[in-house]
Amino acid sequence: MRDFGSTCREDLQHPDVPGHLSLGLSMESYSNFSWTSAPLSSSPALACLCASYLCIVALLQEFVPREGFQLTRVAYAHNVLSCLISAVLCVGCSVEMMRRCIAERTAMWMFCEHLTVAKGPLFFWSYCFYVSKYYEMLDTVLSICRRSSMPHFYFHVYHHCVVPAMVWGTLQWVSTLQHAGMVRAF
Repeated sequence: MRDFGSTCREDLQHPDVPGHLSLGLSMESYSNFSWTSAPLSSSPALACLCASYLCIVALLQEFVPREGFQLTRVAYAHNVLSCLISAVLCVGCSVEMMRRCIAERTAMWMFCEHLTVAKGPLFFWSYCFYVSKYYEMLDTVLSICRRSSMPHFYFHVYHHCVVPAMVWGTLQWVSTLQHAGMVRAF
């Protein structure tokens, strides 16, 4: 009988590469990415996450002490990680845009998208960009917990609530210019 720890380790082992941990993303799943089957791609998920964000922001304002918490290192780590995520997204999307331009022998698809379903590696990067918008909501949480002054607090909250919906829409309806906009966001 195997113990729980060995079972978990064996389940995480890639069958072809000893010692390789797999997080469920293979080259095949990357190439065949589909927005419609991706986690958080439904409109109820979007609505629940944005509503949860608003509730957390409202509750934190009531329960964090006036002097706030010392989270300087946490905020620093969060900002560094945000920059790294943005850099990876920028490079990944740029590479896939170049690949698609070469494969289609034109860049016109950037201005007039002919696909009707968000599938493939380029849309995988758009999806990652979408998911990163939820991580960026921590900006507000950290600011509230530190009680740092934000000159345009309500605009900040509005921004972090609306941008995920905008990115969701670009994936849901395969919007033109979404990839160029994502690279520019870096």
